Amino acid sequence: MLADPLLVNLQISVDILPELGYAVVPDKERLKWFLKYKNVIFRFKTTDPLVSRFIDLANELRIPGGRIMETPLREPKHPHYYSMVTPLEKAGWDTQSFGRCNTKCEDCRYENGLLLCAANASMLSILPTIKRPPPPRLTWPAMKSTEDIKWKAEAVRCMLEHGGQVTVQQAYKWFLREYPILEHGKASYDMKIRYALQRAGYQSQEKATWVLRPRYQNTLLAFVQG
Repeated sequence: MLADPLLVNLQISVDILPELGYAVVPDKERLKWFLKYKNVIFRFKTTDPLVSRFIDLANELRIPGGRIMETPLREPKHPHYYSMVTPLEKAGWDTQSFGRCNTKCEDCRYENGLLLCAANASMLSILPTIKRPPPPRLTWPAMKSTEDIKWKAEAVRCMLEHGGQVTVQQAYKWFLREYPILEHGKASYDMKIRYALQRAGYQSQEKATWVLRPRYQNTLLAFVQG
């Protein structure tokens, strides 16, 4: 596969597992073998507690920054959202020196200045030298606001403002208007919206249209449980 001239790049997920004595997976010898191939990207699945170990691994194996793609993990005790500062950034790595998978695929160009998954060996070798704008970063107070959304109450309000029924696409637009941070600051926000519509309404015979449940039609939104 690596010798295939049509292969753009091969991404290798790299984990460090505390539950196994901080074992590196794949092991270091296997990573050294992959390092010989210039079109291999090492996807570091970082967290704040483990980031120093990933940095030590990169230094020990001498992995060029242009061939590192950081993918911050989302964990209950260490949440991570799109467009947040990543663990490697917090540790002092310049965003120009490595790649990140920190957004939806369609936003990769904003995160990296290019579509990183489409970078071949030649592009990866010069990635740290390409002048790219800094990635968009949201502050934590703004990020925190996504945690305070009362999803069902807002779905009720959305349907009321649309005359008692709404299409899924209308609901997406409404939530993004009310909470612009959702687009880049909340992973899978569309699933949260669909679930809220299910709780606040019922599906009509028209495809992808939700009707407000009768018990919410004359209720005060303050008493709608989120």
